[in-house]
Amino acid sequence: MIIKGFILIVAPFLLTTLSFSQTDSIELDELPYSFPMTIRYENNKAEISHINRIRLGVLAEYMILHPSMKILIEGHVCCGPQYRVSKRRARSVYKYLRRLEVPREQMDYVGRSFDEPKIIKERNEDDKNLNRRVEIELISR
Repeated sequence: MIIKGFILIVAPFLLTTLSFSQTDSIELDELPYSFPMTIRYENNKAEISHINRIRLGVLAEYMILHPSMKILIEGHVCCGPQYRVSKRRARSVYKYLRRLEVPREQMDYVGRSFDEPKIIKERNEDDKNLNRRVEIELISR
């Protein structure tokens, strides 16, 4: 796939903008991220941070250009079962990608609650932060 014009490249803590003239182009065969893609949250929150909105924007552009790509959005929590919060987190990412015009057929979401923690015995706030997340899994490319 060839993109002409303007491209925004985002790394987890780095934002770089590349600008091209109309005659220049860039080849985009590589995925913009490694998977699973992880989005972190504050306790009991489902709001997507600014940097994660930028990351999701890059993912959305890529998915629109690659209609065979499918993802599963999984919400997770810390501190024990909280199914509603985990589903709300996953749904917020799904809705955001829909607003960016990613077709429904390319994604699904589910709340996993505390069923798949990164850290089973949370001993401190850092452990809890690792469990408060949404993971975006690549189902097909």
